[in-house]
Amino acid sequence: MPLSLATHVHGADGLGDIGAASLAVSGAPTKESAADQLLRLGREHPGELDLLAVGPLTNLGLALRAEPDALGRYRSVVIMGGSGPEEPVEAHLMVDANATDDPHAADVVFAPRGARLVMVGVNVTGPVVLDEGSIARIAAADTPQARFASRILPFYTDFYSRQLSSRVASMHDPLAAGVLLDPTLVMGDLRAAVSVLKVERCWRAVAPRHPALGVQGRPRTRVFTEVDGRRFLERLLAGLVAPLPIRPGGEA
Repeated sequence: MPLSLATHVHGADGLGDIGAASLAVSGAPTKESAADQLLRLGREHPGELDLLAVGPLTNLGLALRAEPDALGRYRSVVIMGGSGPEEPVEAHLMVDANATDDPHAADVVFAPRGARLVMVGVNVTGPVVLDEGSIARIAAADTPQARFASRILPFYTDFYSRQLSSRVASMHDPLAAGVLLDPTLVMGDLRAAVSVLKVERCWRAVAPRHPALGVQGRPRTRVFTEVDGRRFLERLLAGLVAPLPIRPGGEA
């Protein structure tokens, strides 16, 4: 299917059009594709690595097509995407962009047996909002990570101001990373087979609430239904405004 990029949400460079090419980064591009890297890392470190997916699942799908047991080599596969438990048709749900942008890959990723899949869907990430006061607190902080966040946030809050009439931002990707680092943030979950369905003009990865339902033959994914958003936001803000710990050698 045609490539779909959310440049209207994240900017053409994925970082709010701040000129990502000018950022000081270590390392250099390699000739290894993302899918090949997923395969290699899984083989080299079986059961040791957690895989965090925060975009369309294209590369994970390609890895699975090459080796159907590829994701089973990871300790866990945490997916920022999906809509959580299946809701009534008339329910108003936030767009499940990562499923919509490549539904075929999403269908492949939620199907393999042996993989320890975790869904952090828009049902839990959407309501966790960085408000205007928190954004101002980040802007006032003089730490490298706060300055970087302040550079990329305006593009994102511009998008949400058109959606919500307020300069705020839902913490989709950060929350997925947060619950991977601190599982105690999870306050409710269920385990169910996940289906990828078309609802009006969008695709959704959803889990039926009743455990007897689901797609025959599919493994059960751990689907989050409730998180401690307040505590996550407190930890996120603390991490942005506090000085970075000093590493051995004197670097932050």
